[in-house]
Amino acid sequence: MSFWLSLVFCGARTCGLREQAHLLTLEVGLPVYPCEWPGTVGFVKWVGEEAAMRWSRWHQKPPAKRVNYKKHPHVVNPFYPSLGQLLADGEGKIEDE
Repeated sequence: MSFWLSLVFCGARTCGLREQAHLLTLEVGLPVYPCEWPGTVGFVKWVGEEAAMRWSRWHQKPPAKRVNYKKHPHVVNPFYPSLGQLLADGEGKIEDE
């Protein structure tokens, strides 16, 4: 505990990367790279990692407990952002599972 307190008093940050991005986005109003820069290589990589993580969390639940996206026709792609639908006239489909 004393080691941790000495780090804090010397100016070490006491939050993780996710919390820091949250603070920058909501309190300061700054965009966070890559999750808020669509069209960049970093954004595409970040979206792929996020989609894989969300799909694995969804797939770990039993079928009776997870959301059935086939019954929701308005959900085009539940694990990827549908930027095509927001920005253009396209359907925004990236790839199926």
